[in-house]
Parts: sequence; structure tokens; C-alpha cells
Amino acid sequence: MNYRLTELKVLLFLLLLSAVSCQRPMYDEEDDEDGVSQTNLPLKISARSSGESQINYPAYIYAFAEDGSCSASLKMTDNAQIEMKLPPARYTIVAIAGLGEEYIVPKDPSLDDVIVMKENNRSSRALMMGTSTVTIANKKNISVSVTLYYAVSLVNISLEDIPANVKKVSLQISPLYSSLSFTREYSGKDKSTEIICESEPGGIWSAKPFYIFPGSGSQTVFSITLEDNSQTKTFGYTFKGKPEANVPLNIGGSYSGDVTVGGSLISGEWKAPVDIKFNFGGADEGNGGSEPPSINPDLSGLPEIGGIWNGGIVAGIENASSTGADILLMSLDEWSGFTSDVRNIIQEEEADGWHLPTEEEAKILHKTFSGSSLDELNETIEGLRNGDPLLDIEKRYVYDHNGSIYAFGFKTSSKFLQAGSTVKYKIRLVCSAHYDAG
Repeated sequence: MNYRLTELKVLLFLLLLSAVSCQRPMYDEEDDEDGVSQTNLPLKISARSSGESQINYPAYIYAFAEDGSCSASLKMTDNAQIEMKLPPARYTIVAIAGLGEEYIVPKDPSLDDVIVMKENNRSSRALMMGTSTVTIANKKNISVSVTLYYAVSLVNISLEDIPANVKKVSLQISPLYSSLSFTREYSGKDKSTEIICESEPGGIWSAKPFYIFPGSGSQTVFSITLEDNSQTKTFGYTFKGKPEANVPLNIGGSYSGDVTVGGSLISGEWKAPVDIKFNFGGADEGNGGSEPPSINPDLSGLPEIGGIWNGGIVAGIENASSTGADILLMSLDEWSGFTSDVRNIIQEEEADGWHLPTEEEAKILHKTFSGSSLDELNETIEGLRNGDPLLDIEKRYVYDHNGSIYAFGFKTSSKFLQAGSTVKYKIRLVCSAHYDAG
């Protein structure tokens, strides 16, 4: 009797234990007032272009996890919103358009993988890219909009008054980057591209529009080669500037006059034009073009990248012409704080014309001063002996991304991501100034 009673108690205990173990554990991380599962939450994605430009579909959407691996990818054939299902986590969303067969893209890419142009570091298709970050949590109706920008520079060529005996005309541009990562960082320095021009009536030689990645150096060499039945002449010019993404270069001029390399404002999304003039042939053609003309003699006092000018650090030079240039300055002063405090910290400085870098300006700062370049800059700052703070390659610096606070670092592999709310970040401001050659 006692044995059966004991056996019954054990059986009841096992039944009770089984009932309890089948209940869904209620961890805080899984609490969801909307009742959505932890896995495969829907993320709605839409893409739009900057300015008035049109996206050249199809576009390809990639979702990269925090470790850089690709979690999912989709093809977008029109401007309709698409849906991608992903587990809860933080993702970098990358949208790319204008690929076609002229670009080589890894089949299963990671965030640090690169896209290259298939032929001679140029393409007839304009590559567009946009990125955004999103954190997927236990909520419905999560959506993100990705704005695509041109990641290449457009080049147009039209040369006039070429002598009738010339049989071949070509233009070479160097140095250029040859690849672009999914983080929109360029690599593959010191490459070049050469385009063969075609003859038109009236002594005009031109080329169909093409696209290149930005320049990889602080200066750019343009070489125009003329070939006839008896000789080949090359005329070169070194410009203190470089091709940039979103900037078209219209190269036009005459053999006996000047060649102009400039930018045109197209659809409102291109940056301000760059105007360059240099002699092409004419009275100096007897030297065979072996010696390039002097470099911007009217801009001999132009501040150097990494130098100190007007109370700031020269980080970029744009729109250079015989009359002057626009200078991007980074502040010598530095602040630190949480993202919630950034706007208050910089309030006084904003009144003096300084501001948080935009994403484009942050990329210029990173490209100019990342890696060993930061050491050279810090040596310059130390040489001032004013006690100005040095930049820290181990820290991340904030910038403004469409009204939100993002951050980047000066390591060459640094990523541009949304800033967290519990971390203190460094702050360096920028401003624009004009150098007047007169």
C-alpha cells in the first residue's frame, strides 16, 4: 500500500514537472506587446536618388550584419517598396544601382569586399550607392529609406582645332582609385585610365561620356597624346585637385589655345564645378610636350592639405581656378560628449560658422587623414606648441547624417555608422573658407 502511494506521488510530480517545462519561458528579451516572433521580422526598404537624378534600375539591396557578413540580399526592379525578413539585430543596409555587366561584384559579398570596373578603370554606366543603418527589434512596421548618390565622376571630352594630319588622339587621367567597398570606401591607388577619342568633322575629336572612380592623390595628371604619320606628341598638365564622386569633368578646348577641365551642375545633385586651364600645344608645341607647363602659377600661395590656415586645419581644396579656391577647414579645437549633448556643446561654435561635418565632409576628413597621414597631422599640430589636442586614431568622431548623429574613426578600415547613446564621442567641427588668389 505504501509502495503504491509513493509511486502515485512520483507520477504526479513528473506530470507537474512536465506541465511546467512546456510553458513558454517569459524572458524580458522576448516580451513583445505586438506578439511578433523573435526571428524573421519584416523590414520594409525603399530607395530614392539625390536631387533630380533617376535611379538606373535594377537596384540591389544588401543587409550586412555587425560582423560584416551578408545576411540577405534582394533585387529591386522599380521604385516600389520591398520587404526583407531578418532576425532582430543591427544591420547596415547598402543599395547599389547602375551595375550592369561593366562592374565586377562579389557573388556573396562581405561589407569590406570591393566592386571594380571591368575594363581599364572606366565604365559607360554611372554607379550609384547609398547606405543606412537600422536596428530591428520586436516591433512591426520597421522601415528604412536609402538615398543613392553617384559614386563616380562623369567625364566628357571634346577637343577642337586638332591638325588635319593627326591620326590618333588619346587622353589619360591618373592617379585614380580602382575599387569601391560596400562601405563606400575607395581603394586600389595610383591607377589610370586612357580613352581613345574619335574624329569628327571640323577638326574635332571627342569621346562618348564615361565614368571613373575618384582620384587617389592630391594632384591629378592629364596627358593628351597626338599621333600622326611621323611622330607622337604628349602634352601633360598637373592639377592641384582630383576627380571626385558626384562631380562631372567636362574637358574641352583647342589645340592652339587652352584646354579647360571643369564641372557642370547636373540635376542639382552634383557638387560645385572645378575649372582648370592649361596650355595645349600652340607656340610651345616644338618641345614635343615633354615638359608640362607650370602648375597654377596664380595659386602659388594656396594652402597645403594638412597645413594650418585661417585658424584651422586644411582638410580639402575644391573649385580651384586662377582666382582662388574653396577650402574645407577642420577645427584645431576638440570636444567630447554623448550624442544627446553634441548639439549643446557646439552651439557657440555654430554661431561663428563652424558645424558638424556632413557625411560627405566626414569622408573627406577620413580619406585625407586616415592611417599614417594622421601621424603627420599630429606632428604639425605639436609643432604649433599651442597645446592644441591631437587627433586620436583609437577614438570615433561624430558627424551629421540627415539630422542624426553618426560616427567614424581615422583607422583606414573605419566604418561610418550611427552613434550609440551610451558612448562618449570626440567632436571636430568644420567650416568652409575661400582662398583669394588676388
